[in-house]
Amino acid sequence: WASVVYAPERRALTAETIASLIDRGNWDAHLFASELGYLLEHGWFGANRLVQTLNDAASLSPLAGWSVFQTVRQILPLLPQMKQGAPLVKLAVELAELYGTPVEIPAELEPKMKVMAKALRALAAVPARETEEALAAREAALALLGES
Repeated sequence: WASVVYAPERRALTAETIASLIDRGNWDAHLFASELGYLLEHGWFGANRLVQTLNDAASLSPLAGWSVFQTVRQILPLLPQMKQGAPLVKLAVELAELYGTPVEIPAELEPKMKVMAKALRALAAVPARETEEALAAREAALALLGES
């Protein structure tokens, strides 16, 4: 809930907490995506404030950005059930470009192609490539595992 509160300073604290948990290895992107997906799918909150919080968390460290990217990728198939999915697609595009990781457009999004066509085309067009951000996230993950 803290990621979608009205007060920007609370969302900023939430973003810092998310990034800190990720950087310490105390984060499960799949579980977070599952919980967020449920709440978004059932209309408990909209995507705009959530995207701001996730974007802030992603900007705090390469590993946090990578984990947020994994979370957003897992939420994408739920977008047809959401009213405001475009901001999540745009965040996915930004992070996919930053980490040089292509994202396959989930089949569930095909009916939404007209509504979010520009963002979905941009997401589909991200080429696979090595980026400094991806290398930094890899190094941080290896360091957490003690394999640097």
